[in-house]
Amino acid sequence: MKKTLPRVLLFLIIGLVFLGGSAGVAFLVVSKTTAAPAKPPVPLAKALDLGQFTTNLANSEGRRFIQTKITVEVDSDQTIKVLTEKSYAVRDLVLRTLRSKAYEDVAGDKGMLSLGREIQEKLGGLIKEGKILNLYFVEFVVQ
Repeated sequence: MKKTLPRVLLFLIIGLVFLGGSAGVAFLVVSKTTAAPAKPPVPLAKALDLGQFTTNLANSEGRRFIQTKITVEVDSDQTIKVLTEKSYAVRDLVLRTLRSKAYEDVAGDKGMLSLGREIQEKLGGLIKEGKILNLYFVEFVVQ
């Protein structure tokens, strides 16, 4: 009985060491395979509210108008600064574009999307550096 007790303790200690080593190796293998490389943070786009625009539509003899509020998403603070400094030109460009459209041009989803693309392209021409990523109609009413 005296000889069996040390043998049992010896096997128990060896078993615990083996079990602990196996768990450690398994942890290292799993942590290396599941750890994805860190991706650089994606820069957040900046937004600028261009304000509300209300004007008559073309060929409407004052009976039809458009009222919209526009926000643009830009690539940098510098682009916001340029658009803010040229706010008079921005407002003029948007109003001229809106006034040039007939009711049929801006009615419906297709008309709204087409108008948005046109204004976005024209605004992009006002800035030499930077980019207008998206244009959003926050409000859009045509009557």
